[in-house]
Amino acid sequence: MDDLLSTLQLKILVASRGHFSTQWRVRNDFSPYARFYLIASGSAWMRHHDRDFSLSPGNLYLIPPRSGMEGGCGRHVEIYWTHFTASVYSGLDWFDWIDCDYVWKPNNFNEIKKRFSALVTGYHLTIPAAKIRSQSIQLELLAPFYRHPLSKSNDKNRQNWMQRFKPVMEYVENHLGDKLTVSQLAKKAYLERAYFSTRFSETFGIPVKKYIIQRRIDHARRMLLDTNVKLEAIAGELGFTDAFHFSRTFKKLTGESPSDFRRRGPALP
Repeated sequence: MDDLLSTLQLKILVASRGHFSTQWRVRNDFSPYARFYLIASGSAWMRHHDRDFSLSPGNLYLIPPRSGMEGGCGRHVEIYWTHFTASVYSGLDWFDWIDCDYVWKPNNFNEIKKRFSALVTGYHLTIPAAKIRSQSIQLELLAPFYRHPLSKSNDKNRQNWMQRFKPVMEYVENHLGDKLTVSQLAKKAYLERAYFSTRFSETFGIPVKKYIIQRRIDHARRMLLDTNVKLEAIAGELGFTDAFHFSRTFKKLTGESPSDFRRRGPALP
């Protein structure tokens, strides 16, 4: 577990504070980043992981990535929020391996609100000290959601296999635009092809080919949101045959086309 935690990398994609009304609606949001919502006033609702949540003042909410979140509010809600990624082993999503709570009610809400405000302010500054403080606060706010045993990674044997596959993950992350074969990746782990496939699926709960596609689509989502790069260029950079192949795969995994995803933008403006 210590080795897993030592590889944790957190990146704040955006941090802000906003006032929203009945126009705010989120439907089937499978964005590849996690979210914090700190409710300052008003009320709203959301649903993910087959659970309904009433967003109330004084609570901090954690929404993992690719959650299929739905949500909205009545007359008004004021939210401090961040979008962020958390990864381990050079690209594996932290939330895929570690169980977490989704709601935290702090004892001293005013103090948490002050820290979140400092996080938002620091994010928008170019001073290194402010950026570092924002990262520190983000990690500090993440901690209370992990008060229970880390059940997904308690298996020592599984941890050993995760470490064994670390070079494979790093290679995949650095070569998403290349043709990646199971045999090629098996050699990176010094394993026979069939045994490699079996152990990979048992360790990560996903076949290696599906994992590669998922990582390509996760990168594509970020490119669609953060850049104006054309679909043809994204397809070429991430190893798809052409824009049609990319669009078809993207829609199969996310339920919407790349163009619709880009047009809709992130869940909060």
